[in-house]
Amino acid sequence: MFPYFIDSMALALGLIFTLLISWIIDGFVIKLSTSVVVSKKISLGRGMAIALLSIIAFAILFLIFSILTPVVGFIVGLLGMIYVIKSMVGTGWISGFLIAIIAWIILVVIYFILSFIFLFPLHYTTGIIPGH
Repeated sequence: MFPYFIDSMALALGLIFTLLISWIIDGFVIKLSTSVVVSKKISLGRGMAIALLSIIAFAILFLIFSILTPVVGFIVGLLGMIYVIKSMVGTGWISGFLIAIIAWIILVVIYFILSFIFLFPLHYTTGIIPGH
């Protein structure tokens, strides 16, 4: 029983660490995309707050409106995210939408690069392909 507890704690700490790093990256990306779209400088802390609140808004609205259909839940959740971004940055709907889109594009690129960096050595050195 004891080794399973250590494995569970290591997994929990790894997940917490991953979420923290991801949250910092998300905040930085929102900071960057805000400066690109509206030429407005925001702090990393404000970017992290925007990231956290927009994800919470998306999750709550998605859960509520997915009762109708998941597509409606997704669209209303996105509108909630954009509302949080536009309100906290002090812009309009279009600028909030552009900030969100640019942030998503940058995040996809960053996470793709990070996945390649951290997963490629595992496959190269052991011959094990993750997930198989």
